[in-house]
Amino acid sequence: ALDLTQKQFLEIARKSSRKNVKVFLMDQELIAGIGNEYSDELLFQSGIDPHHSIEDLSDAELKKIYKQMHAVFTYAIKVRKKQMKQVG
Repeated sequence: ALDLTQKQFLEIARKSSRKNVKVFLMDQELIAGIGNEYSDELLFQSGIDPHHSIEDLSDAELKKIYKQMHAVFTYAIKVRKKQMKQVG
């Protein structure tokens, strides 16, 4: 997920316009690495109902999801690294 550019994310989203946004985010063939908990968190942080279809979202909303995706994963990686330092 972190390897995608915003442009790539928007292109993939628009090709999946009939899917609801949560199903889209969790589709491992489209975006690898986003599971149930992360999709819930980044949609919550974006203020977007997970039941909305992609076609009902504006580019601004999709960009917000992309931004939150990076923020959530960056934070999760930082926390995980801190945990690993404490363990070993």
